[in-house]
Amino acid sequence: AEAISLASLGRAPEAHTRVDRVLEVEPEMAYARLVRALVLIVAGDSGQAQSVIDGLRPAVEEGRLRPEWLATASDYVALERVLRTGEASAEEREAESRLMALASGRFPFPRWESASAMVAPLLSRFGKVEEAIALMEARASLGVAENYEFLVLAPDLQPLRGEPRFQAIMQRARPEFEELMALLEAARQRGEMPGYLGLTIEEVRRLVAPGAAGN
Repeated sequence: AEAISLASLGRAPEAHTRVDRVLEVEPEMAYARLVRALVLIVAGDSGQAQSVIDGLRPAVEEGRLRPEWLATASDYVALERVLRTGEASAEEREAESRLMALASGRFPFPRWESASAMVAPLLSRFGKVEEAIALMEARASLGVAENYEFLVLAPDLQPLRGEPRFQAIMQRARPEFEELMALLEAARQRGEMPGYLGLTIEEVRRLVAPGAAGN
């Protein structure tokens, strides 16, 4: 979701605004409320995120939200707390183990790649550089293509950017980015650039240029 991407780029207020707009139209939309919880986790407010998650349990029982997505969000809260405090109950350790297994491609469910995309950034945020890079390499070996702009710009990944192994991950992700830029440039030349793309191609390239994010 766009809101989660914005939060991952350090733009939590904009992310919450996106969710607000959806909930204004459909206040009981369970997925939007789940996204709210994920945005809160990325923004470092796991306590409030857990409150949102607890409020979504009826949506699972009513079949309006996939149970594995809610369980994964709850596991994120546990992982954030373990990483932040260095302490963990047996239940939190189990949650951490489940989430790491999911992010590594074990016990996957539909869209597991995107559901677990925040694990490596959380590890990096709390100084687990080796663990974060190893996880991203494992995902890459399974064919998971991380978003190049995210790799370059996400604040949580800053501790990784000086590591040669992470730079190799970035280089593997770049061709898809270049292909997208070429398609957008061709659309612009034809006067068909989608109106919802607020940033120009030049602005995107400036943002992801070497040194723009300290890499």
